[in-house]
Amino acid sequence: MYMKKCANKGDSPCPHKLLLQSVFMVLVLAFSCYADGAEEMYIITTRDGSEIIVKNYKFTEEHVEFMTKNDLPGFIKRKDFVKISNMVGVPPGETTQRETIESEKKREMMIWLVSAAVLFVLYIVFMVYVIRKKKDKGQEEVDVYYGRAEKEPVTQGHLAFQYRHSLGRKSDWIIEVRNAYEEDGTLFVEGIATATGKRKTFRADRIDGLVTDVSSGRKAPIHKFFSNADGQDE
Repeated sequence: MYMKKCANKGDSPCPHKLLLQSVFMVLVLAFSCYADGAEEMYIITTRDGSEIIVKNYKFTEEHVEFMTKNDLPGFIKRKDFVKISNMVGVPPGETTQRETIESEKKREMMIWLVSAAVLFVLYIVFMVYVIRKKKDKGQEEVDVYYGRAEKEPVTQGHLAFQYRHSLGRKSDWIIEVRNAYEEDGTLFVEGIATATGKRKTFRADRIDGLVTDVSSGRKAPIHKFFSNADGQDE
């Protein structure tokens, strides 16, 4: 009955329509204020995971400057910046800025990786060079003996002698002679020790007394058992 009367009145608007229109306008204004507020409020995420709610922000070379929701200015270092977003998504233009920052970080990481790879390759090349150098030097030391005169043994038997070590200790040895040479005026005798089966080198100037040829029983100074490479006796 009330509705009908409202419908028949042409001079004044219907009260329930005014109420609906008022509620609708209030909802529209509230939504608009909410949307405007949401677009103006941003969330900055830092490297340690904390979040800062700000009204606006600005990027500089070293910092990200902002104004908090309480109108307090602040800033963080760009290296501590992770991302920024608002209540309804990423602000206009921020995607490009964030991609730029991420690309810079990726480029720095790539530079570090390439530098590390180059240093590793250079290290490997250097180690190969050093090993080859040492090997070549060792080969030269084995094959080339400057100032060395080879000696030929004049006996095919074993030699027995007493040997004085560097600390003065004396010991008896019987060796099977394999090689002998003179270097810097000193005679060196190489042979297989019968007691140990190992190859050893002895200095003639540390052999005490006479040397015995075990096969013949001959006794003589050590140098008498060797001749020069041309066959001449010492």
